[in-house]
Amino acid sequence: MFLKLDSDRPIILITNDDGIDSPGLTALARELSQLGQIVIAAPEEQRSAISHAITLGKPLRFFPYPSSNSYPTYSSNGTPADCVKFAVRRLLSQKPQLVVSGINLGPNTGTNILYSGTVAGAVEGSILGIPSLAVSLDTYTDPIFSGAAEISALIAENILKRSLPAQIVLNLNVPNLPIERIKGIRITTMGRTNYNDFFEDDRGGEEYYFWLKDSSSWEGNTEDSDIATVASGYASLTPLQYDLTHHQFLDDLSDWDISTNNPE
Repeated sequence: MFLKLDSDRPIILITNDDGIDSPGLTALARELSQLGQIVIAAPEEQRSAISHAITLGKPLRFFPYPSSNSYPTYSSNGTPADCVKFAVRRLLSQKPQLVVSGINLGPNTGTNILYSGTVAGAVEGSILGIPSLAVSLDTYTDPIFSGAAEISALIAENILKRSLPAQIVLNLNVPNLPIERIKGIRITTMGRTNYNDFFEDDRGGEEYYFWLKDSSSWEGNTEDSDIATVASGYASLTPLQYDLTHHQFLDDLSDWDISTNNPE
């Protein structure tokens, strides 16, 4: 299975974690089609909060998906990271110039980034050596995808012109507003989410079920954080890295008394 495309235009691979039928994915593809050839590879159903999971213990299915758009569209039983990995390694005959994941319904700011399947789809693209962008909309109801799609195209155009450093992923979060009401784009840092979640029990028959309930707060975030920026009406653009090493602590850690005293 190899999909051959026109080599004269950039190939843009799009995925998400909301599933193949998400209107956010459709809006994103429509806007980015002005910049290059679109290929869609997305989960067959929602895979939110799955982070960077990949499928190992069961077969991965990947098949053409009937769609009203004109782009090659494929659906998978896997995760967003699976979709990007398979599309690059098995589906496409040449590496895409850009991977874009989104538009996610709901923000991926602060510590939520670590749980995000949307961000993971973009990170997988970067792992494979492809400049990548994750896009999320700051709402769970009544989404206005057009503004986020337009700003995504602006960022994508710059990535195609300038590329990105290795191991860097851009994370874009956009207020749920028409484009004319979005104040602008700010470069931000990753904020911090204060989790106050709990489990609510629900008895069904002879068994108990538990539902995770979220009551997170965002106090203490600085003005340059992604959380505060989106709340103030600006789109937030954060450069992320997947090297999780805390380099500043390396020297301190080397001073710890953790020698095993084994002979060399």
